Amino acid sequence: MRLPENAFCPVCNKVFEEGDDIVFCPECGTPHHRDCYKAVGHCVNRGLHASGYSYYDDMKPQEVNETEEEETPDSLASIFESFKKDEKEENEQSNPIFFPSIPEFDSVYDKDNEKIGGESVSDFAVTIRTNIPRFINIFKEFEYKGRKTSWNWGAFFFGSLYLFFRKMYKQGFAFLCAFVAVVWGSCFAMTKLAPNYVEAAKGFAQLYAQNKLTTQDVEALAKIPDISKVSIILYVSIAIILVIRIILALFADKFYKTTVCDFIKSVNNQLKDGASFVQTPMFSAQNSEMTQLQMKRYYLARRGGTSFFMPLMAGLAIYFLSSLALSTLFYGIGL
Repeated sequence: MRLPENAFCPVCNKVFEEGDDIVFCPECGTPHHRDCYKAVGHCVNRGLHASGYSYYDDMKPQEVNETEEEETPDSLASIFESFKKDEKEENEQSNPIFFPSIPEFDSVYDKDNEKIGGESVSDFAVTIRTNIPRFINIFKEFEYKGRKTSWNWGAFFFGSLYLFFRKMYKQGFAFLCAFVAVVWGSCFAMTKLAPNYVEAAKGFAQLYAQNKLTTQDVEALAKIPDISKVSIILYVSIAIILVIRIILALFADKFYKTTVCDFIKSVNNQLKDGASFVQTPMFSAQNSEMTQLQMKRYYLARRGGTSFFMPLMAGLAIYFLSSLALSTLFYGIGL
């Protein structure tokens, strides 16, 4: 199709330039940048299709007589300005920036009429943000097939750090405490069940710190009578940690479904109680205003998704507490 002069994309409001990748609505002929069309998922004038709306009918210049012929350029500009104003008022579509990291969101998930925990799949998708198909499929199996568990390799290998990465803070804190408890419990068990080894280990640690450690010292530590008890304590601790990781891997997706669902419900309940979103000055500067639905989804996307800061903080906490436990054991602070 041929574009009128100075035609612009109704999503980003930028005038089309030579070389732009442009797609046209098959029903009304409205042109869009391909990326803009994908972000919105449909023609911005979809609500006008039922009335027989045609983009090119609006773009036709009005008939003028000879005395008005010189004013045609100004009249055409007025048509474009009027069209831009009507587009802003009548359409409830979003600028692509409102759906970060989910360029195919509307076209894929907004048409899914199924519910997860009583909430729409589209709300789940925009809240999850990354690896969406995997989680949506698993959540549906929990919801409709009665599945109780799944397997999450990320949770198995990274433990509580994975929970913090997915913003499951309550569960992450609980499993972090469980891991730290195993470490401290192991150290406490050694002081009670293998006191000879602990005393020898303290001397070993002091010699190592003073760089006076010899081969004979290493051999002497290995021959301590309590070494067998220490081995049993370590094997039991490793087994407990492995069991914790397996439990976490089996239930991490279930925890995540509950966390996401509770968050979405809290937002929707506040909206039902009369709360509303207010567009900030930063986004008011955009070319189009957001509706309440668009602002809700942007809020879900910002508060959902993943976090790299919290796993880092949790990792530092684990390192500090584990080091403190070992220092208590080997440097004689005492438990």
